[in-house]
Amino acid sequence: MSSKKLKPIKISNTDDSQNIQIWKLLAHKYWGTLVAFLISISAGIAIGASSRSMIESYIYGSVVAVQGIICFLASFFYSNLYKRSTLRKFTIYLLIIACLIPSICWCGFYLE
Repeated sequence: MSSKKLKPIKISNTDDSQNIQIWKLLAHKYWGTLVAFLISISAGIAIGASSRSMIESYIYGSVVAVQGIICFLASFFYSNLYKRSTLRKFTIYLLIIACLIPSICWCGFYLE
């Protein structure tokens, strides 16, 4: 008798519906950060492109960054007082915006 070897069958712990749920979870978790990034890019380009000089671009970008930091601090203290997890995420988004806008203003000035 000849014995045939059986081919191994791959067994997975996840199916397609679980993979889709994982993608939905990741999209829901990180959408706010992506929105903050897109807002900072579009605002920086608009400010940089509308300014008349490089110094003016930096001034406007710094003003927006300072406003973002003030909003970050205000929402940080508010979230610590009232223990809302949504506001903690919002503080991270505002910090991302405040850090990115001056550099994006510089890029927006060169797009002009």
